[in-house]
Amino acid sequence: MKSKSLFFLAAVIVSSCTPTEKPDTPSMSGDGQGIVPRAQLLGKRICKFQPTAQTILDILDLGIPGLSKANKIAEAICKKLEEGTKGGAIPKLHGVPIRGSYVES
Repeated sequence: MKSKSLFFLAAVIVSSCTPTEKPDTPSMSGDGQGIVPRAQLLGKRICKFQPTAQTILDILDLGIPGLSKANKIAEAICKKLEEGTKGGAIPKLHGVPIRGSYVES
């Protein structure tokens, strides 16, 4: 009887424990890693351009290893914007239209 009581007590204690680490929760952008808001922030800092969340998600969907981090995405977008376009066309990065807006400092 004593061993059953100890087992029950141990089971109750273990079941009431909660993990100390936060589980991976998706960011507001839905990318699961917070890449979208970081890429937007970096775009604003690097070239005063904030790409849309959809633009960043579309770039991530390409699956290009060199464009899987926020800083690389922001740098590539800014570089493409600096190169400009012909005839006022929307600039594209690997076929993805770069949409967003220029921001004040």
